[in-house]
Amino acid sequence: SSLALYRGDPRLAARLAGATAAARDEIGLVPWPEVAEAERRVTESIQELLPAADYAAEVAAGKSVSLEIAIVGALASLAEGSSVTGAGR
Repeated sequence: SSLALYRGDPRLAARLAGATAAARDEIGLVPWPEVAEAERRVTESIQELLPAADYAAEVAAGKSVSLEIAIVGALASLAEGSSVTGAGR
C-alpha cells in the first residue's frame, strides 16, 4: 500500500491495506513491531488524503477480495497509472 500511496493513489493504498489485513486475519499473523509502525504511518497518511467514508469503503473493498486478486489488480493499476476499477469506482 505504501507504493500505491507514493504513486498518488490513496484509494488503491486503502484497498491494499484492507486486503493485507484480511489475509493476516485469516492466518493469524501478527506483524513485527517495526512493520506495524510503518503500516500505521502509511494508514495515517491514507486517512489524511481520503474522507473517512471513502477510506472505510476502500478498506472494505480490499477485505472482500483475496490477496492474490488485490495484488494482480494493484499491479495492473500501477502499470496503467490509474485506480483499480470495480471497487466502487
